[in-house]
Amino acid sequence: MLKHVTILFLGTLAACSPQPPHQNDTDQHIEKPGTTSDQPRVVYPRLATLPASREGDSAALQGKLYIKGPCIYAKAATNELYLIASMNPDVYWDDRQQSLVLAGGKLIKVGDAIMLGGSTYTGLQGQLNWTTFPDKTCDLTHIWIANSIS
Repeated sequence: MLKHVTILFLGTLAACSPQPPHQNDTDQHIEKPGTTSDQPRVVYPRLATLPASREGDSAALQGKLYIKGPCIYAKAATNELYLIASMNPDVYWDDRQQSLVLAGGKLIKVGDAIMLGGSTYTGLQGQLNWTTFPDKTCDLTHIWIANSIS
């Protein structure tokens, strides 16, 4: 009887295990004080997303993962910032680990090398069908529509 109760208890714990954290996690990223305030302010980076798709262009952007306020960028070798617009539903931002989490659990932390497959977007931002809008303070001069991230 004790064996059955133990198995039932362990099965219940496994079923109640927490899901992977989502990008709207309650943990926070603290930005250093600016010139207007001496207090650090809480910033929640958010990965901009587009409708899920495994298909897309095959150009590549290599750079480093870069966070500026609530915006998630790839910083190219030319120092240009490309807002990452992910089409990959398996990629999300985890505030707790301060990193992008890829399929399979691989982490890309701020400052790490990142390779984005897809293409740059040159159209009007109003024509993008965002599922998660970038913050209004994000620089949309360069947008990289990423169908793969590694």
